[in-house]
Amino acid sequence: MSKKSRWEEELLFQIKAAGLPDPEREYRFDDDRRFRFDFAFPAHRFGIECHGGIWNKGRHVRGYGIRSDCEKRNLAQLQGWDVFEFTPEQIKSGEALTVIEKAIEMNIRVSEEIKRLKDQARGNKDVAPN
Repeated sequence: MSKKSRWEEELLFQIKAAGLPDPEREYRFDDDRRFRFDFAFPAHRFGIECHGGIWNKGRHVRGYGIRSDCEKRNLAQLQGWDVFEFTPEQIKSGEALTVIEKAIEMNIRVSEEIKRLKDQARGNKDVAPN
C-alpha cells in the first residue's frame, strides 16, 4: 500500500468513526478533464486531497506536480468547489477531521439560512428572522 493510500485509508476511517456521511472516493468533478478528488462530499460541494510524499520528493513537491495541483484546484474553485488539502501529519493529528466536520457544519448552516430567507421572501409567516 502506498503512503498516499495509507493516509487516505486513515482519513476514511476517521470520517466513518466520527459518524460523518461517507465521502465519494476518486470523485471526478469535471467532465472535460481527468482531475479527481481523493474524496468528495458532492452534496456539500467540497473535495479533499491527501498529500503524501511531501518530505520525500513526491509528486506534490516537484514543479509539474505543483503546477498540476494548482490547475486542478483552480478549475474546481471556478466550478464552485471548495478544496481542502491535508498532509499526513494533519490526518494523523485529527486536524483534517476537524476541518471536514466544520466544513459540513458550515455548509448545513448556510443551507438552512438560505431556506429560511427563501421562505421569508415567499411570505411564510412562520419564519422568524434571525
